[in-house]
Amino acid sequence: MQQKLLKLLLMKPDLYLDEMQWFLAEECDIYVDITTISHHLDEADWTNKRVYLVAAQRNEELRRFHLFKISYAEVRAEQFVFVDECGTDKRDGARRTGWAPKGYTPRVESGMTRGKHFHIMPAITIHGLLEMLVWQGQSTKEGFIAWLRDKLSLR
Repeated sequence: MQQKLLKLLLMKPDLYLDEMQWFLAEECDIYVDITTISHHLDEADWTNKRVYLVAAQRNEELRRFHLFKISYAEVRAEQFVFVDECGTDKRDGARRTGWAPKGYTPRVESGMTRGKHFHIMPAITIHGLLEMLVWQGQSTKEGFIAWLRDKLSLR
């Protein structure tokens, strides 16, 4: 029973204890109290911690290729402009914690859906803040390119 539960948590680490209880009832035909499940996870050295949320659209191969390109190019630090969109939103129902063995971070893929959103987009160089954009709504490729063209390419 414990091994089935741990296998399930490897695939879906963000389950709540009551969902584990339902799984054991449905799959193993056994009723186990939530505190018993918690004790078994503790005995197996599994803890509940913050999940590492990864965008399902992320492409590891493209990321590695980009890092390879910039690490071997003759580029000076002064030539880099770092832009990173950040913001606030309402991610209703998003689970922020998950189960994993001690020493491991649980990882969950998410479609990253959100409600009303406010964006902050700074452009930073090694000398400090170059430009910043703040707006409400969704970001688009066209809007990002227009901001780069209109605000950053003139410098």
